Amino acid sequence: MKVLISNKNKFLIKGDRDFHSKDGMIKKEDLQNLHGKEDFSKDKVETNTGVEYSILEPEFLDLYERIKRGAQIISLKDVGAILTETGVGKDSNVLDAGVGSGALSIYLAHFCKSVTAYELREDFAKIARGNIEKVDVKNIKVEVRNIYEGIDEINLDLITLDLREPWKAVKHCAKALRRGGFLVGYTPQITQALDLVNAALEEGFILVKVKETAEREWKLSGQIAKPITPLISHTGFLTFLRRV
Repeated sequence: MKVLISNKNKFLIKGDRDFHSKDGMIKKEDLQNLHGKEDFSKDKVETNTGVEYSILEPEFLDLYERIKRGAQIISLKDVGAILTETGVGKDSNVLDAGVGSGALSIYLAHFCKSVTAYELREDFAKIARGNIEKVDVKNIKVEVRNIYEGIDEINLDLITLDLREPWKAVKHCAKALRRGGFLVGYTPQITQALDLVNAALEEGFILVKVKETAEREWKLSGQIAKPITPLISHTGFLTFLRRV
């Protein structure tokens, strides 16, 4: 796989066929010849209309952007908040429940030692496994199971819950997390976050914070500086709890 990128567009390609886009066409022979060059800085090619593309090796994010959406995936702004607020890293063992398409599990696995993913629905688990294979992440284990019925893993550093009724899993999370470990709930409604907090406080957790994250992309070109999109505020409430 290779990444074709210009100032305006990006494509992930195999290079085994002619490439077509609104910028024109590139013959597969030109793509294949460039793949073998040792001087990577010269890996550039033009379409038949004269638009220049650079050819790069795909990074994690390039592969991640190709994942199939089954269930609605968690946004990158919220993924970033989970990573930074919990501080998980290369030695962390994580459980992600309510996996859906596997987007959060994949990102957590990119940073953490291991991720166990619980998903109740077999069809979602199948999509998640396909996405994991597509991104080529090796340290995720997907299980079709109901977290409300228990957790096998122990001494976890982080548990994330993207569930309709996350408070029903709190007792199991309290047993599975190490002391000092984090429990994070991702919920669309604030009432769900409230129920999660109340249940967690009864099980010996402390509330770190509940928050939303906001994002607005800007266009910068010459002397032009203006927002590209309206402010993206609410996607979900993030509830951060810690087992003490």
